[in-house]
Amino acid sequence: MRIELEVARYYLTHRSTVRECAIIFGKSKSTIHNFLHTKLKTLNPELYKKVSVLARLNFNEKHIRGGNATKLKHQCSLTGLNAAHHIMVKRTVTPTKERIT
Repeated sequence: MRIELEVARYYLTHRSTVRECAIIFGKSKSTIHNFLHTKLKTLNPELYKKVSVLARLNFNEKHIRGGNATKLKHQCSLTGLNAAHHIMVKRTVTPTKERIT
């Protein structure tokens, strides 16, 4: 299977972000973005449409995620806890170096 299709299927299955896919597949964010928005369009137009819907959703929600991360950072700084640890614990997708097939 082509890596572009593998990335797209992972992206949809796990409802992940480009950043998470980049970590999982060991590629840069720009490479993953290129896979999902340029190459996929010619390889599999139906899959591209599904990916585009999720990409729009992620784009529209990114300011909320950023706000929540900042809020958590400030809460943790007041209590002396490690914000990065809490963010990783709350993640639904745990980034690993393994490829999902």
